[in-house]
Amino acid sequence: MFCFGMSARGYLRYLLRVTPDLETLKAYSLKVWMAKQGQLVGLMVEVGDRLGIFRRMAHQGSATAGEWAGRLGLASRPLAEWLHGMAAAGLVDHTDGRFELPEAGAWVMAEEERSLFFAAGIFGGSHPTELVEAVSRLMVTGRGMLYDDLGPETTVALERMTGPFNRAGLVPLVLSRVPGLLERLADGIRVADVGCGAGVAAETIATSFPACSVTGVDPSRHAIERAVSRTGGRSNLEFVVGSVEELEGDFDLVLVFDCLHDMPRPDLVLASILDHLAPGGMVLIKEIRSTGDFERDRKNPLLALAYGLSLVSCLSSGLSTEDGLGLGNLGLHPAALTDLLVRSGFEAPERLDVPDPANLYYLAGRVAPEIAR
Repeated sequence: MFCFGMSARGYLRYLLRVTPDLETLKAYSLKVWMAKQGQLVGLMVEVGDRLGIFRRMAHQGSATAGEWAGRLGLASRPLAEWLHGMAAAGLVDHTDGRFELPEAGAWVMAEEERSLFFAAGIFGGSHPTELVEAVSRLMVTGRGMLYDDLGPETTVALERMTGPFNRAGLVPLVLSRVPGLLERLADGIRVADVGCGAGVAAETIATSFPACSVTGVDPSRHAIERAVSRTGGRSNLEFVVGSVEELEGDFDLVLVFDCLHDMPRPDLVLASILDHLAPGGMVLIKEIRSTGDFERDRKNPLLALAYGLSLVSCLSSGLSTEDGLGLGNLGLHPAALTDLLVRSGFEAPERLDVPDPANLYYLAGRVAPEIAR
């Protein structure tokens, strides 16, 4: 159990005494995530083959995502996500915002009748038909699905993906980085977890700080049902199906973890959060680590994974309404998030120094009245 007197650095040293060395852990973890990346790249290849994208790009030179969308008759925003994903996987060339299927790619991915090396067909039937159809429909229509449309299994998968860090790292590695916050939590404050999913972060705070009152809210019925069944009805923890507007009262701390980029209108959600923020209250945001520059982001060996996940869920969710902004998995890099927060009435965020290789953490509050004037 994390002790309030233990620093984040001390906690990491403790972990390394009871686990394999850090470099061994990183190397093994990367192997597992690379396997998952291969699965999602395979899905993107299957969709590209199904929609004839490779065949129609073959031997046609380079073009921007918008130009390819016009030529292919596909929706520009999801096609751009697909092209970036294929470029991150090294299957499509990218130069100065233009994409091209290289000649080798044409003979491997498109020339089914003439090439000894044609391989795109091997991916057919490799993924659930419903998922391939959903991503294909997104590419054609530009309209995505809600998370609940993906079924309860997705809720469990997301819980198992993000839950371990929230259980073991939320308090010692994240909350401890905000001066005075652990003491305030120990004394008891009101906490909201917006986009709480299966509720692991909310449960961790409620368990670690029993004087706090914690509310988790999420539009997904699957997620809230899972959260309620998991947590067993703690007296200081509740879950609500819906949006921030359904919450009552003001909150001293609001978590928005790994979900702003999924929302069709994150600007409206932030404005609602501002309405429920107590004087001196803080918003703690977790977003995918990215720079907003594709070529710089290509240093990330798991970049194709991020684009694949985006097509399956993040971008799809962000385009699930007619007015959806469709930010996508990598859409809230530091500059974009700062702009979104400031336009929503918050101060420019402070980035916290959290040892998480996949995510960035930000802290923001309400703009001071004298600044707002």
